[in-house]
Amino acid sequence: MDKPASPTDDSTQEYKAVHEKWERSNCMGLMIVKDTIPETFRGGEEINDLKQFLAEMDSRFARSDKAEISMLLHRFSTMRYHGNGKIREYIL
Repeated sequence: MDKPASPTDDSTQEYKAVHEKWERSNCMGLMIVKDTIPETFRGGEEINDLKQFLAEMDSRFARSDKAEISMLLHRFSTMRYHGNGKIREYIL
């Protein structure tokens, strides 16, 4: 859930309660995530929004399809059949 706007003096009690629950959930989520992810992966920046923190981690550790394709092509082009086993299994 996105961060709700800060409550004002005119805000209803329900809205204030929703905002307080969001603040508590966000704080607890950040504590849990930061406790399980080592400092070296998190970086030194201080982010106070769990959704923003997770988006940052996702973008930082995004899987690179180009790197994976390159690795597979290299492995495929350097493979050699050494006469062990069946040729069909080697090809597959």
